[in-house]
Amino acid sequence: MKYSFIGLGKPMGAVNNLFKSHIKKYRLSHVGEEMPLEPGGVFSSNLSAAASFAGENDMCVYLTLEELLINSDIIFIFLPDKAIKTISLTLGKYDVKNKIFVI
Repeated sequence: MKYSFIGLGKPMGAVNNLFKSHIKKYRLSHVGEEMPLEPGGVFSSNLSAAASFAGENDMCVYLTLEELLINSDIIFIFLPDKAIKTISLTLGKYDVKNKIFVI
């Protein structure tokens, strides 16, 4: 399963760091096994910040929400309250079956 982020910020960075730590521990104790959780990418209106974050975290930058949805199973949304309503309306335009959203 791939996890990705919509939005940037310190809370998102903390969640990503936690995942990276657990993934590293899992890989050390399960050598040769397939990783059940993999980093996907990030979507943000701030393309420069998204590219910087993605480069530092071995992730990709999604240029559209559709691209993120196609390539992700778990989507973490880190946006201000005002933007969450807008993003929820936008996401309603796509097929989001079998996707897990964490807000």
